Order: sequence, then C-alpha cells, then structure tokens
Amino acid sequence: MYQLLEFSHPIPSCKIFELKFDEDKKAWTFIYAVETPFELTNSNTKEMIIYKHISDLIVKENVDFHEESTNIKFKTLDEYLEYLNAQYNADMKYRKSWKLNNPKAKANVLTLINDNYTSKELAENEITYISEVVSINKNYSCFTGI
Repeated sequence: MYQLLEFSHPIPSCKIFELKFDEDKKAWTFIYAVETPFELTNSNTKEMIIYKHISDLIVKENVDFHEESTNIKFKTLDEYLEYLNAQYNADMKYRKSWKLNNPKAKANVLTLINDNYTSKELAENEITYISEVVSINKNYSCFTGI
C-alpha cells in the first residue's frame, strides 16, 4: 500500500507524487507516496525500518532482516516524519554548499500554473523532483528541480 504524506516544503531527494496549491494562502503542499505494509500512525507499536535509501520512500516491518544489518528503525509516524525532515535539512545544506562552490551553474527552473497536479500530470510535465520554491506569483510558480 501507499500512504500519502504532505509537507509545506519539498524534500529535494524524494520523488514528488502530487502537488496542491492553496489559492487563499498562496502556498504549495508537496505530497509524497510512501510504500508501507500498513498505515503509519503515532499509535503504531511495530518496529519499522527505512528500507534502502530514505529517498526511496519505502518502509518495511523489521522482521526477517539479518540481525547485524544496519537499518534506521522507527515506530511512529512522527518518528518517520522526523527522518524525512532531517533529509530535507541535509538536502538544503548540501544545495547551499554546492551553489557556493559552483557559482556559474544554472538551476533547472520549472514553471507551473498555480493549480493542483496529480502524479500523472507531473509525469506528463516530466517533473520528478522539486528542490525548492523560487517564487510564487499571481498565476504561476517557479521551482528548481527535474
């Protein structure tokens, strides 16, 4: 199953699933689809692991894994969200450093009309990752990403 998680900021190294635009707040919601065996909640008691890289957005129940393997373990939705926010902070720190060390590099700027976008519409626009919001204008927004 997939569980959709919403953020007020993009997580640059995670594949975007959907985008929603709030006309009243002039703000975007970034939605990511996490592959999980069951819905993650704060009342969860089963030990889970982040499977592969955190950016793959796959979690599994911590059963039948080699005892000596190193996995990031968590139990609750809030714990998992903390890891995703830590990934966001690491991504932004890296991008800031990269920009300073590569001043002539040009970002890939994406422009979208302020609207909601499904995963299909994002794919049709060849948008997979969003790094940051550059600007939000009256009718459209600019992002960096690919």
